Amino acid sequence: MRTERIVFAVAAAAAVAHLVDHLIVGVKMDLQFEGVLAFGAVTVLAALAYPRLPWQLQALGSIALGLGWLVGDFVLHALPTIRDGPQSTDYTGLGATVAGGLLIGVGIAAALRGRAAARPVTHARGQTA
Repeated sequence: MRTERIVFAVAAAAAVAHLVDHLIVGVKMDLQFEGVLAFGAVTVLAALAYPRLPWQLQALGSIALGLGWLVGDFVLHALPTIRDGPQSTDYTGLGATVAGGLLIGVGIAAALRGRAAARPVTHARGQTA
């Protein structure tokens, strides 16, 4: 659980660093970017609340947030970097893409941990405790 919290916090920090990079460079404030800012705020709140959430919400929330960062930043930063070379915010965008993968990994770890804890403990010859 401690490792999950650390990885989640690092991934959230990478996503926030990318958003701050966009704000420093200057970005057209439109509905799409405001939605991404809100998504970033949800990511930070989830990182702060992570230890207090039930494992099911830890798993589902981490995977959902991870997919959002992974797919969004892959399309908006990784592919254009491959195609045209890096632009001003593409380096932190690549970091946010990796952060999405880390969040998905955290979600999978939370799901496996929760399922293992939910199984009844068995002793020799299949007897339950």
